[in-house]
Amino acid sequence: MRRHRHTPSRLPLRQIHLQSRYFRLEVGQRTPWYIFGLVTILICFAPIFSSYHHPQVHWEYLYYSVFPGLFNIGWACLQISHMSMAPSLTCSRKRRVFIPLSRINSTTAETASAFSQTLSCLSPDWPSLPS
Repeated sequence: MRRHRHTPSRLPLRQIHLQSRYFRLEVGQRTPWYIFGLVTILICFAPIFSSYHHPQVHWEYLYYSVFPGLFNIGWACLQISHMSMAPSLTCSRKRRVFIPLSRINSTTAETASAFSQTLSCLSPDWPSLPS
């Protein structure tokens, strides 16, 4: 019996994606994923960074755990739709490998740049603004 290397949190979403190829829609296979992910992200992004105060703390915990969770689901739907596009963009095997690698390298460079900018802004030797 072959074991899959998928983490339990990604397995249901991957299974839904695999089953969605059996549904023939006029807009295509990726468009519902893209629209669902985009709408979910747009709905959940602002509440994550807004302040929510309630007299009972468990409502605040629920608020700050539901919206980031839904945001992650929407983000995963967008990632699935983007990553499934790579094989359909080209017939060349080299390019099929190059497209995701360039995406990963760009993301890594962007993350390193953001961390270095944050480090330079938060370092103790950063000059203070004149008052």
